[in-house]
Amino acid sequence: MSTFDTDPGSGGSTGSTKPFEGNTCDVSSVACSPDGNLIASGSYDYRVRIWDAHTGLQIGDVLTGHSSSIETLAFSPDGKHLASASLWTVRVWNVLTRELIPYEFKGHTGSVSSVKYSPDGQLLASGSRDNSVRLWAANSGDCIAALEHPDDVLDLSFSPSGKDIATACRDRMVRIWDVASRELTLPPLSGHRSSVTAVVYSPDGKLLASGSVDWTVRLWDAGSGRPFCEPLKGHRLAVTGICFSSDGQVLISVSDDRTVRGWSPLTGDCVWDPIEGHTDNINSVKFTLDGSRIISASNDETIRVWDTRTGNLLLVVEGHEDYVFSLSVAPNGSTFASGSFDNTVCIWDLDTGALVAGPYKHDNNVQSVCFSPDGSCILSGSDDKSAQIWSVSTGTQVLKVKHTGTVYCVQYAPDGFTFLSSSEDKTVSVWDASSGQLIHSLKHDDLVGAAAFSPDGTRIASGTFSGYIRVWETASGNQLLGKVCV
Repeated sequence: MSTFDTDPGSGGSTGSTKPFEGNTCDVSSVACSPDGNLIASGSYDYRVRIWDAHTGLQIGDVLTGHSSSIETLAFSPDGKHLASASLWTVRVWNVLTRELIPYEFKGHTGSVSSVKYSPDGQLLASGSRDNSVRLWAANSGDCIAALEHPDDVLDLSFSPSGKDIATACRDRMVRIWDVASRELTLPPLSGHRSSVTAVVYSPDGKLLASGSVDWTVRLWDAGSGRPFCEPLKGHRLAVTGICFSSDGQVLISVSDDRTVRGWSPLTGDCVWDPIEGHTDNINSVKFTLDGSRIISASNDETIRVWDTRTGNLLLVVEGHEDYVFSLSVAPNGSTFASGSFDNTVCIWDLDTGALVAGPYKHDNNVQSVCFSPDGSCILSGSDDKSAQIWSVSTGTQVLKVKHTGTVYCVQYAPDGFTFLSSSEDKTVSVWDASSGQLIHSLKHDDLVGAAAFSPDGTRIASGTFSGYIRVWETASGNQLLGKVCV
């Protein structure tokens, strides 16, 4: 799971942040809290997780209680509650305490495809493949009404006023209902040539957007139901999701063609093209320090630099001879390092793509790279079971420490005096960066794929291949939080 940001003022894509990792099965649904600080994800493992939107770290315990895969999620308008829906059932959780609210929203006879809170938080609406939308009292779980459809309901959206609700149906139609009377306000909106998969109101409530399996996005006048402009065309497969920017200036659509597109609701024009270019899996993505560019590393053996505002490709860096697996941006913002499965670490000029230092050679694949806080050294971890420090100015090896298994992750402490390495040997080691002396060996019961210092350096978080996170005190090496299942 990854997050994307947009700049509605410029209409530019600002690219993808690092993945949120920890789900044990495919992610089936995501939702963002109203203040933008939390992201919830639902998975085919029947579980719900809540993440810090800025760091990508999971917050608190996994939410369990569903007996089938999570189909959809929605935060309440005040952000205090999270609704999750699975086969036939909707549940509501207290976001702060992670406790399940002691009533279930039961009544559907088919899987629930969409769930949304009304703007005032008093109602919860659920759309289902039993051909209905049900309206529930959010504070009691009582079913207030059922809005019947001729086919599966795949999505729904409350108007900003909360007076109307729009529904997307497999029968190719969009419908608008009056919430108070439970009646259609207009005849069904026709135009799509296949199932309508997504529907959303603009922030001012004047427009209604819909996406479809027919590869198009359509805009409708929400008051009259008339088409607002010609269909928005560009996707090459089914449109699976749509949303407006907060100011309503950009409409974003996502598709099974693996692209994200931005459109002007006023003109129907595509305002930025999808970010495409790599021909194989992308392993690492970093923002430059000023946020103006994005650097991506891929199995296609290249590194690409992108303009954050427009999504345009600025630079292709070639030189590695195998997968490029990791990246680190230098503190001066003018260079970056890459680690590759060709066993090397290289440092490149961010503006020209020229090789400015290296290659520094390991005896096996390089899994991780990290600049020292002052930028004078580069730290690398490898399948050769070592973590090594290299002088950027001289190119010489400064330090080498050994594990008994692959080193998956390396990172300097914020003060630069120590560094950590996580390994296949089931440990996280903390080392003195000057002498290489081992300070702590933090024992785990499985391979440790990731580890990181807290911003103040007082704690270390580690994650294992078996799906557990632990938190340690840096100074003492004592475990503060153990085996949080992710």
